[in-house]
Parts: sequence; C-alpha cells; structure tokens
Amino acid sequence: MKRVLSTILYLAIAAIIVWGTIAASSDRPEPEVEIIPVIELKDVRYKTSYYERHFNNLQDTHIEAAERLGVEPLKARSDVDSLIKEGRLVEIATNHKYHVRNLTYSVPYVVPEAEQLIVDLATLFQELCGTGAKFEITSVTRTDEDIARLRRRNGNATKDSCHRYGTTIDISYTKFQTCEQVSIEPLRRRLAVAVYTLQQQGRCYVKKERKQYCYHITVR
Repeated sequence: MKRVLSTILYLAIAAIIVWGTIAASSDRPEPEVEIIPVIELKDVRYKTSYYERHFNNLQDTHIEAAERLGVEPLKARSDVDSLIKEGRLVEIATNHKYHVRNLTYSVPYVVPEAEQLIVDLATLFQELCGTGAKFEITSVTRTDEDIARLRRRNGNATKDSCHRYGTTIDISYTKFQTCEQVSIEPLRRRLAVAVYTLQQQGRCYVKKERKQYCYHITVR
C-alpha cells in the first residue's frame, strides 16, 4: 500500500513540474506601462508660458473625445433630466474645491468622467497652492438652444461645440476665489501646472482661449 501511495505521489510531483515548465515557456511578457510623472512642486518655478505653450490641442481632437465619451447633443435644457436619472450626467456645484460661476449660456452638468477630472484638477491645484484657493469654472454643457442664444450675442460662437456633449468645461485663468488678497500670477502659474500635469497624463485635451481668458478642457 505504501509503495502504491509513493508511486502516486511521485507521479503527481512530476506532473506539476512538467506543467510548470510548459506554462513558463508559453507565458508572454506583459506589455510595459508608460508612467508619466506628476509635476513636482519645485517645477512651479517655471514661467506660466512654459506650460501654456502645450495647451494647443486642436478642435477636431476635442470633438473626437467628446463624441466618444459624451452624451448625445441636447436640444433643450428640459432634456437634461432624463440623463440625470440614467446617471449619464451629474451636477457640479460650487464647493470647497472649486467655484462654478453663475451660468448664462450653459448648464452645470457633465458626464461622470468629467466630474472626476474636475475634482482631481482642483485637488492638485490646491496642493500646489498650499491654500484653499479655488479656480472658477465659467462654462459647462450647452444645449442647442443655449448655443443659438449665444450666437445671437457672439457670431463667432461655433455650432459644433464640444460643450454639447457634457465632456467639456472652461476654467478662467484670471479669476480665482481666495480667502485673502494675493497676486493673481502665482495662482495662474499653479493652475497652469495642474492642467499641464493632467494633460501630460493623458487625462484631458486643453486649448488656451485668449479672448475668453480661459482654458478649454475636454476629458479623454
């Protein structure tokens, strides 16, 4: 009986060794993951223009990401309610991390991915500032009705806007909410660093809008 058990044990061990050898030889190496480092605090010493020169992602690039990740363009503000119930749009509102301006030509709703981007951007911005300073969101999601009203005021406003998909926001680089009087330039520089960091991590596309004094940001 002992001899039989010994034989069975020997065969089992041999089978395990052979299987392990075959499995090891057939395994493919895992693909390398590119790690993009977060901008360190010491890099804030660079001028704002150093970061902003990278904020030139083309409109077609923004549109492609918006169509892929966003909702169908909304015709009217009444269309928002059903998308909220489905969880496809979520509301953003002023809080301890960022400020949402009173919106005239857009509504404060975005896709969940865009909300997460805003939170991460605001968190990084405050870490860089070392204070409770908040950036200001000036435009969010526009319905077709909003765009029509905006175009009556500004003929240069585009019909095929990324803001129609719930994926895009505008953040002012001249307006900030602070508890004390501080110079704008250090805040603007740190906002540029935060935006640049997430852009380089592949989280968003960015275009600097000079006439509107804002960063046009689309989640990707």
